Amino acid sequence: MGSTNLTPNHLHTLLLILRYVDGLLFDAERIVSDVDHDSPFPEYVADFPMERQEILKEGISDFRETVRSIMENLSISPDPPSVSSYRYVSTSLAFAEMSLEKIEPKHMVAYGKLTPAAERELLDIAESLQMKIRRMKGKVDKRPTSME
Repeated sequence: MGSTNLTPNHLHTLLLILRYVDGLLFDAERIVSDVDHDSPFPEYVADFPMERQEILKEGISDFRETVRSIMENLSISPDPPSVSSYRYVSTSLAFAEMSLEKIEPKHMVAYGKLTPAAERELLDIAESLQMKIRRMKGKVDKRPTSME
């Protein structure tokens, strides 16, 4: 544990900046490693050369190791995580299911008149996608109990 000339305000701000930069690096790492992601809505052009992915990962790993060393030397640490990944996933699935309700004819009519055939088509789409989400929720909502 080292000593420092930095005040608690400086240390707190340093920690916030390091967390922010780590988040940017996390995003960069995710983007280049998800080039084969199967989303029908890709956000980024997959133009990051494969041979540079490992270079990026190593650079990020080295950066994070340096950050850990600096934090240890300054005796600073982030607050422990407070958001449950289980709860986040559960909530995301619930919101996904609710969002799909907007496909139903009662909502889509606001964008123009629907024929009975169009209403049936929208209902079929909404029901099929909502069922997929419900099945997924049913499988992941079985939260494991800890073995203490």
